[in-house]
Amino acid sequence: MILHTLIPAELIFQEGQSSQTRNKFVVYNGIPLIVEVMNETDLQVKQILSTNPNHYLQTDIYPGARISYWQ
Repeated sequence: MILHTLIPAELIFQEGQSSQTRNKFVVYNGIPLIVEVMNETDLQVKQILSTNPNHYLQTDIYPGARISYWQ
């Protein structure tokens, strides 16, 4: 089986991992992101998964940026 995806294999095949991961997939303002949960409302952007080039040009969303997210 061949799997073509932008999502890292660690997030797809998580059943073999024993440690609790803090990475999470979210859609923030229409942009799919992989983020690390810092606390209940704050997230740190790890990767932008969008195929739209305009999403990479936004100044507030970039790897390492802290965003607030209400669940």
